[in-house]
Amino acid sequence: MKKVTIVTLGCAKNTADTDNLARVLKARGHEIVADAAEADAIVVHTCSFIEAAKKESINTILQASQLKTEGKKLIVTGCLVQQHGDEIFKELPEVDAFLGTGQLGQVADLLQKPRARFMDRANPGGYMDPDLHPTSNVSRSTSDVGSRTLGASAYLRLSEGCSHPCSFA
Repeated sequence: MKKVTIVTLGCAKNTADTDNLARVLKARGHEIVADAAEADAIVVHTCSFIEAAKKESINTILQASQLKTEGKKLIVTGCLVQQHGDEIFKELPEVDAFLGTGQLGQVADLLQKPRARFMDRANPGGYMDPDLHPTSNVSRSTSDVGSRTLGASAYLRLSEGCSHPCSFA
């Protein structure tokens, strides 16, 4: 079992992705902790929608890298990787893995079976665990990061667009 800190930047979709990731990590036996200093891994879920968000994401990654000790993993996920992956892969050698918007599902596997430094952003999109039932009610306690009551709504990452005609009331 690993202790994991997840730092979420950006939009409500990133928050929803983080909640799903936290549930998956807990289901796989990992513990979500608030203090990055006591974590075995730090996941920074980034935003790069505007230049200020890109700078905040890079600064957060650099701060997280200062907490990196022997054996501690630093994993960067999200839009920054999707949009600027080649650039940040070269400029941030302290990061162990770069996962795009559709690869959050790999985080739990990386904690159990580490691999050499890499980047994967092949399948852009949000993260949805097929084993989670989106209509199930999950209670939320103050210490239970990653549990939300889900209902008849969903998040759409606007930067990915939509090809279906629809209207909003």
